[in-house]
Amino acid sequence: MRRPLVDVGEPASPGTDGTAPTPTRAARAAAWVRSHVPAVAALGVAAVAIVALLVAALVNATAVPDAATIEADARAALSAPSYAGGTYGTDGVLVTRDVDVRSVRRTDAAPEDADARFGASGYATAEVVVTFAGQGVSADQAATLGYALVDGAWERVGDARVGSLAWRATSGVDQERVARNASLLLRRVDAARGWDGSDGLPTLEELYADADATVSSEAFDEQAQTDVVELSLERAGSYETYACTLRATFSFSPASGRWEVSSAEVDDGARTPDLSALVGTWTGTFQRQDTEGNKCLAGRAAGLTVTVEGASAEGGAPTLTGTISGLAHYHAHPGRDSESCEGDLAFDDVPFTATLVEDETGSELAFSATLPEDVGGTVGVALGFGTGDDAGQVVARVRTTFPHTASFLFIPYDETLTYTDVFTLAKEE
Repeated sequence: MRRPLVDVGEPASPGTDGTAPTPTRAARAAAWVRSHVPAVAALGVAAVAIVALLVAALVNATAVPDAATIEADARAALSAPSYAGGTYGTDGVLVTRDVDVRSVRRTDAAPEDADARFGASGYATAEVVVTFAGQGVSADQAATLGYALVDGAWERVGDARVGSLAWRATSGVDQERVARNASLLLRRVDAARGWDGSDGLPTLEELYADADATVSSEAFDEQAQTDVVELSLERAGSYETYACTLRATFSFSPASGRWEVSSAEVDDGARTPDLSALVGTWTGTFQRQDTEGNKCLAGRAAGLTVTVEGASAEGGAPTLTGTISGLAHYHAHPGRDSESCEGDLAFDDVPFTATLVEDETGSELAFSATLPEDVGGTVGVALGFGTGDDAGQVVARVRTTFPHTASFLFIPYDETLTYTDVFTLAKEE
């Protein structure tokens, strides 16, 4: 006869035939657990331990050195490079400013250039960029650091592998160095324009060799890594002044960390002197007469006056314009040195135009002019401003050329006599 279904959660009813009740499955399990409590507890602890070990192993397999450790190791491993600014930059000491940890990853073996560490349970490599900063420049240094996991702690292994430095300018050129090396920039302009002295004019480098150079403006572009500098150059002589504006563009090289010249240019008129110091009235004091015979010293009493009304160097060779008053010797040599001779002719306010010439006497500036021809001959004037011995000395040479017919033993012949009166000039205040 079939027994009715019994709920497993309720005890079985006594049988109708008076037999004992049959236990349920739950009851049997509960009874087993009660009889095996120590074993069940041990199994639970073991399961928890296994899970904990699995979690620890998983964490250990994926763990890497922390950023703070890597940053400290990078600062210790990489020292700041030495830096020299070169011709146009500023020298200075660099210091470590920042460490950027770019990436960290686990590796199966010891990092390159590092020996395997005994007892290591894992390895890792870190990619970093260390930034060094100094006066006007910074440098980024890429590096790779190796690590080994020993007894649960990360230890740095091997040497840091470094890449090339990438330099960057944080400010412009050293203005004092640029000013001191203006001659190098002028040499570049000379080369670009073909000014090598073949045109008879001095080069910019020669003209401004001893010039005063000051920085008048600067425009530093950090994003473009360029710097544009304008220099005011002036070389003042005793009687002439040269002045110009020199504009130089510099580019910063990330490979060398140096400023390099991209271009250099000067304004128009850089080789044109300012001769305004020559304008004025100059009074002569007689010094001597040079001639091939006996002398006529009438020029001593007559004196010499040179009035420079204009001085220009535009469009060609410098010229002086003005008037001159003095004395010409239209006569033969006297029988002996004389105070005056028949044929001496004074001239007043005769206009002249003198041009710049090369002077063998060593004058800083030498001008030559020929006065309008006279019936008795011609008069030429040479003006020399500044000499090697005395930069402030001004000398005038008035040269009379007198052609005439002479006779020897009653035989006529043509000859040309010259008299050169030499004066020192002083400018009237």
